[in-house]
Amino acid sequence: MTDATSLPDQHALWNIKHSKGEHAAHRASEMPFARQAASRFPKGANILEIGCGVGADAIFFGVQGFDVLATDISEVVIAQDQQLYDSERVHFQQLDVAATLSFEDETFDVVYSHLALHYYSDEMTRRVFDELRRVLKKGGTLAFACKSTHDSRYGIGDEVEPDLFIGKGGHVRHFFSVEYVQSLLNEDYDVAVLEEGEESYSDGISGFVYCIATKK
Repeated sequence: MTDATSLPDQHALWNIKHSKGEHAAHRASEMPFARQAASRFPKGANILEIGCGVGADAIFFGVQGFDVLATDISEVVIAQDQQLYDSERVHFQQLDVAATLSFEDETFDVVYSHLALHYYSDEMTRRVFDELRRVLKKGGTLAFACKSTHDSRYGIGDEVEPDLFIGKGGHVRHFFSVEYVQSLLNEDYDVAVLEEGEESYSDGISGFVYCIATKK
């Protein structure tokens, strides 16, 4: 029986997905949340994007005048992005956010992530958020969206931890609630946006938790 300490390898899974071009359609446009978040970023901010995937949000931020380090666990999609995009403001790099990050404390004005922070156990998720807080400047912006506990796929697969499921093909989904996000932020942030919503994503309507907060 799988437990939260031995989750399927998401690195391998996403390399396969991107090799098959499963998310290529998302290159056409940035996510709605990227537009909402960008309106709150400091002018000229340097952004660390976690889970850039096919790169549409990163390129959008570059067009808006931000400098972006766009990272993803999949070296396959990073190689695709490097080949397809040519932007002086956007640089693509393979990075596993579950590892200790190599950046100095308070390096970035913004940490941004769309659907890339919900693949881990509760213990690892909290470690990840500790690292993101460390590399974010005081007064900087943390903006992320994750699948919510009201998503249509909630409950599908084997539950190995509260709200953490392993679905078909070993796809891990840790569904977030507003209350769970509050526990991750602790008292370290002033929260501007923390809400649930729905949007069309991939093959259907998905439930999301959206958060935009400022590090104290």
